[in-house]
This record gives sequence, C-alpha cells and structure tokens, in this order.
Amino acid sequence: MGQQLHIFMPPEQVLELGSAVAVAEQVEGPRLVPRALEHQAVVPLSYAQEQMWVLYELDRGSAAYSSLAVQWLSGAVEGELLEVSVGQLGAMQQSLRSRYSYAGDQVGQWVVEMGQWVLPMLVYCSGGSSVTMAGEWLGLELGTAMELEEGVLRVLLVQLLQREVQLLAINTHHTA
Repeated sequence: MGQQLHIFMPPEQVLELGSAVAVAEQVEGPRLVPRALEHQAVVPLSYAQEQMWVLYELDRGSAAYSSLAVQWLSGAVEGELLEVSVGQLGAMQQSLRSRYSYAGDQVGQWVVEMGQWVLPMLVYCSGGSSVTMAGEWLGLELGTAMELEEGVLRVLLVQLLQREVQLLAINTHHTA
C-alpha cells in the first residue's frame, strides 16, 4: 500500500507515533478514507465468514459463537442513554449492524443504515434483589443462538433493587 500511495515511513516512526490516527496525520499526500458500504449493498463474505456461515447453517440453535460481556453496575442507569451510547457504537462500527443472508445462490452480508437499525435491547426488571433471577436471565441469553439474518448484537439490561443495581450484558456473534 505504501508503494501504491508513494508513502514511506520507517517502522520505528510508526511505533513511536503509537496509533493509526497519528500515522495518518503525519502522512503527506493522498489519504485513505474508509468507504462506507452503500445502503443495502450486498457484499460477498470473506473466507472466514463463509466458514462461520457453514457452522451456523449446520447448527442454527447453537450459541457457541456468541461472545458475552457482563458488567454489574450500581446506581441508576438511564435506559435511553444506554441505548444512545450503544447506538453510537453501531454508528462507528458497521460490523455491529451487519446482517447475513442468501443473495441469490450465494451468502452475502449487508449493513443496515443507522436510521433503519433498531438496537436489540432487552430490559428485565425485578422488584427484589434476586441475583439468582439475574443469573437465570443471563443464562437464557447465553444459551440463545444469534440469528445472523437478524443481526450480530444484542444488549441485555437486568434491573434489580428498584433500579439501584443493574447487570449489563452485551452479546455479539463471533463474526462482529
């Protein structure tokens, strides 16, 4: 790529700058601009994505490729602000808005436009302090297969003790 754009930067300088953004700021000449996928443009899957699709097709009910991140939160959590925050992640990371499906006789992927993307957020409320109930809901989420045609991201918020303690779980498919 450096030869194509006539850019040379010694590896030591790249390491010293420490980030891709800092390197890009130092480069004079043509800039690389990430290209957003066009609305509903179907893109062929990479080899790795094809392999994941095959595994998905073999066992659609498996949650084996879900990646669950869990965090206990204390104090009040505003569900709307949480939804906006995760939505901003979706705006920056198109892979979180990806869908996979057949396009003719081949499998393809497309990215849902931000205005059309609905964040799949589940909110459970418990009037008591039942950590056991939160664990049960978390277990259900962990055991639920991700439907790649529907998306690769789900957010689970469990509110306990009259909104003073929350369990936040963000579940993504391995492809995201």
